[in-house]
Parts: sequence; C-alpha cells; structure tokens
Amino acid sequence: MDARVRNTRQKIRTSLIALLRQKPIHQVTVKEICELAEINRATFYGHYNNPKDLLEKTEIDFFMSCFDKALISSLPQEDAVEKMTNLIFGVMRDNRELCEVLFSDNGDRLFLHRLMEKFRPYLISQLEQRYPEVPAERLTHLYVFATGGSLSLLEDWIRNGMPEPQPPVVKISAALETFWLSQTENLAT
Repeated sequence: MDARVRNTRQKIRTSLIALLRQKPIHQVTVKEICELAEINRATFYGHYNNPKDLLEKTEIDFFMSCFDKALISSLPQEDAVEKMTNLIFGVMRDNRELCEVLFSDNGDRLFLHRLMEKFRPYLISQLEQRYPEVPAERLTHLYVFATGGSLSLLEDWIRNGMPEPQPPVVKISAALETFWLSQTENLAT
C-alpha cells in the first residue's frame, strides 16, 4: 500500500478515535471526521462508506494484527494459550488508544466478544490436545466460562488504563488451566 494512502487512513482513524472519546459511533458524522482529519469528503468516501464502516474496518485490522501475532509465532503446545494471550495483549498495549475507545461505552462493546470467538477453534483445539481424556463438550464449557471471566478482567484492565504490563487475566488463566489439569478426572465424567 502506498505511503500516502496509509497516512490518509491513519489520519482518518485517528480522527475517529478522537470523536469516539466524545460520543457514540451513531452520532459521529463524515463531516466531523473530515474536518478533524483535514481531508475532503471525497477522500473519505474513497476509503470508507460511512463512520460505521470505518469502525468495522478498523476493528478488522486490529483483529488481524492480533491474529497475525498469534499465528506468526510458532507456539509450543504446552504453553500455547498463555503465550498467545500475551501476544494479543501486547498488540492491545501497542494500540492503547484504539482499545480504550473500542472497549468504551462509545465503541463497539461486542468487539471483544467477536475477537475471542475468532480464536475459539484454535484455543479449544489446544485444550483438546492437552486434555484428550476430557470430553469436547466439557472443554467447550470450560472455554466459555474462562472466556467470560477473562473478557470482564480484560475490559477492567483496559478501562483502568492498562496499569500492569500484562492484565491479570494472563496469570488467572494460567492458574485456571493448572486447576483444570488437576481436575481432569472430575471433568471427564
């Protein structure tokens, strides 16, 4: 992609983030984005259909950053979930302003849930490989339970300004996995 195009898109996205700090996406107008980005409407429409489309494409790019980080690293099976989680949180720290807006009341509250659902098949397959004696249905229940708590911890971490280098969810996830491992006989039935 041409450097000018990247620069223009970055200016547009930065303007969207600034506006989402003030109001929800359904109140953001193309005119406001263009004024803040110092571009004309034709330039905006050359890249996006409307502010919601801009937000969706921004979310997709963010998701792909997370996904690429997770896939690029060849993760050893025994600690794959923890390492992948750390990589994703690194991407979140690198995109702090975007995350703060995406996970705020003015952003897309379901984005984080969609992100976790995209990783669901990979994470469940990792659990199945590590705990072959546990029925897949039980592992799915554990994934859903752990994800629900993890999402809440992650949202709290982001809303509080990411005070720790890694969110508490990483340590808690590792502790839960250790607990699950010790309970595999109970889970298998």
